[in-house]
Amino acid sequence: MKFKIFFLILFSFSSLCLYENQEITAQNDKLIKVNKLIPYRKGKKWGFCDNHKKIIIPLKYDDIMYIDENISRVILNDYWGIVNRSGKEITPIKYFCIFDFYEDLAVFMLNDTRGFINKQGIEVIPSKYQLAGDFHEGYAKVELNLKWGFINKEGSEVIPFIYDNVCDFHEGLAYVELNGEKKFIDKENKEIILLKYDYIDNFKEGLARVKWNKLSGYINKEGKEVISLKYDNADNFYEGLARIKLKDWWGFIDKEGNQFIRIQYDWVSNFNEDVAIFLSNEEYGLVDKQGNEIFPLKFTEIDDFHEGLAKVKLNNKWGFINKKGKEVISLKYSSAGNFKNGLAGVDLNNNWGYIDLNGTEYWED
Repeated sequence: MKFKIFFLILFSFSSLCLYENQEITAQNDKLIKVNKLIPYRKGKKWGFCDNHKKIIIPLKYDDIMYIDENISRVILNDYWGIVNRSGKEITPIKYFCIFDFYEDLAVFMLNDTRGFINKQGIEVIPSKYQLAGDFHEGYAKVELNLKWGFINKEGSEVIPFIYDNVCDFHEGLAYVELNGEKKFIDKENKEIILLKYDYIDNFKEGLARVKWNKLSGYINKEGKEVISLKYDNADNFYEGLARIKLKDWWGFIDKEGNQFIRIQYDWVSNFNEDVAIFLSNEEYGLVDKQGNEIFPLKFTEIDDFHEGLAKVKLNNKWGFINKKGKEVISLKYSSAGNFKNGLAGVDLNNNWGYIDLNGTEYWED
């Protein structure tokens, strides 16, 4: 399996490192001390090492993807399985794919159907669904015979397979479609909100973004419009703020609809770790929740902050900056993922591997 495919799957399902214990911070410029098991590549084979690059689990797999401190997904000859931290394979390596774990269960693919497996390697819900989503708030959406419904963690059907389309449960409600009708239901399958809008998003932080006649606003869980539909574009609330566009300019509002940071930017990202990215006159900058700016930044692309660092791009090379805008990991990678649990995947000379928050590389070619 090519490492490009590995990277795509890796970051789609938030794959990371096994770890024993760690102290992670990237807010300052000091080195971060870690003590953990880390996916390690030598040539085309993968195993695990410690933070001193001592091999702990032999390098025999084609790919490795993290689950938690006790188990990890592995790929060998294009098939997936799960190993524990001692290197024991607790499932046969037979699956077409094992997705990431949510609420202690993961979707697996076997032939053309999907089921669910637990962290002990037991198939707790048989492989019989055409499509399946992750568990959220105890329910997972699944498709059977071209209709969608929901099951619980015992595999029992809790909402019937009658819907043409569904979304995951968020804050006790799920968006569903049936015969062209759009609505929210609760976990008893009771209709809560019948929707009149062209578009509606999931509830986040108590509000859902809606769109009607090309204008966006917000409703609460009773279906009441609490922020009027007047914005040309908008997003969900993150960290108490939502990014909105009015005419040609972007800014932020709070949950009462009050302007929080002046609507003046060409573009803004959502807030993440108390920092948002903005674009002004074709140059990037950073802004915090007090409106303090670091501007301009020299980069052509900037991603959200994760664990205190953000990946940035300049001259087709990626590296990382801290919240002061300082380059802390050199821009030399062809591609890069975000940090999570102290590691990020990067591509150097068409080979993938992991780096830690200090920029230490865990591979040899």
